[in-house]
Amino acid sequence: MLKITGIVATTLLSVMATSVVAQEESQIKLDTSDVRAGGTPVGDLIRIPIERTAITDNVFYVSGLANVYMVNTSEGAIVIDTGFAHQAPKQMALLKEVLTGPVKYIFLPQAQQDDIGGIPLIRDAATYVHDEIWKGLSAGKDVYQLMREIKLPESMSGLSQQHGRVQWTVRETVNQAGAWFPYRHTSELYPYRPHEICPNLVKMAGEENVLKEAGALREAGKLEQALMMTEAAAAANPASKYAMREQVDVLKALLKRAQETHNTFSEVAWLQFQIRTVNKKLGE
Repeated sequence: MLKITGIVATTLLSVMATSVVAQEESQIKLDTSDVRAGGTPVGDLIRIPIERTAITDNVFYVSGLANVYMVNTSEGAIVIDTGFAHQAPKQMALLKEVLTGPVKYIFLPQAQQDDIGGIPLIRDAATYVHDEIWKGLSAGKDVYQLMREIKLPESMSGLSQQHGRVQWTVRETVNQAGAWFPYRHTSELYPYRPHEICPNLVKMAGEENVLKEAGALREAGKLEQALMMTEAAAAANPASKYAMREQVDVLKALLKRAQETHNTFSEVAWLQFQIRTVNKKLGE
């Protein structure tokens, strides 16, 4: 189990004790004598900006009405407190920028609003996705349509998808709910994957035609379809260098997109592994 060393704990407590900074006289004065956070009068804390500070190379805190802390470790990140609900999205977004791995633990020292405010975001996001899945299934949509269409609303955009994509949650939820058969393709009832006929289709269409189409799809930004084309060509002729080179180009485009969007760790790692694997076959 991960532990916070005495030095880190002392540093965090020190920051907590000194986080009330001097405010400029030009700022608006608010009467906060009756406003309390965690049972303690807020006072000048209400004017603390939401900003991230690096305590050490791997320890950060984000100020606010309640401070939030994060420690990056080799085994994953530790988050301490999640702030007030109305400030948590911005605080979590700032911590996400310096997150180096999956969140391993969330410590909530107390069950007060300044400690647990960010937790409802996760609950609300899960509820939202679940409701959208069943709304879509009731409208006759299949799992692939739902994977493409269901996205978190802007109010939940601060939640990280670095440890798993919403579309993967959609697929797994539909599968576990027994809704995997959408009553459209009879072949889905049987234990054979669509990919199993790819060699036959590529043989009929011709490898060159298939890979030219893959390249055109890649250039058009339709990376998933391009990937399917290259996988079909590779299934038909595993030794084809033409197919492998086109596949590497598609995988690199997918990797670039993944890193520039959700930066999901498992997706990025898998794409990097696949690129290395295909390059090794190419002798590059």
